[in-house]
Amino acid sequence: MCNKVIGESNNKTKLRPIIWLLIIVLPLIYICLTVGAFIAFNHFYIKWEESHDIEFDLKLWESGSRDKIYSSTALKIDAPRIKMCRGFIANQPWKGKTKEEIEVWLGKPDNFPFRNGWDFNYWVGLQRGPMKMDSAWLCFRFDNSGKSVQAELNQD
Repeated sequence: MCNKVIGESNNKTKLRPIIWLLIIVLPLIYICLTVGAFIAFNHFYIKWEESHDIEFDLKLWESGSRDKIYSSTALKIDAPRIKMCRGFIANQPWKGKTKEEIEVWLGKPDNFPFRNGWDFNYWVGLQRGPMKMDSAWLCFRFDNSGKSVQAELNQD
């Protein structure tokens, strides 16, 4: 009888690593895989959206303005303003222009109160990605002489 009790204790000791694995390690692996899949999906979805970017077109820019926020053009997933921003920033037609010149060109800015000097900005639509909860903004930064030196796409 003593041997049986000792044998049962050995079996319980052998099961402890398996139970530990099932209770702790497998859920952690599942969580990591789920988060990793979500991050990968989000990344590739944004890359897919960026593959449909278009050249800057002033007429399309005006049709997607924030004062027309409830228009069908502004709220569509493929809203034109955000699709123009990447190329617009990269080609730098805005570089060296004053606030007044940009305002004449792009219209009155929305000026969402971002920190760190991004105080001259335009609403361009909903952020890129599968969960469009925030707005995206084309933001400009100016030097001491009032000339634009940097443009960036930010989210609120």
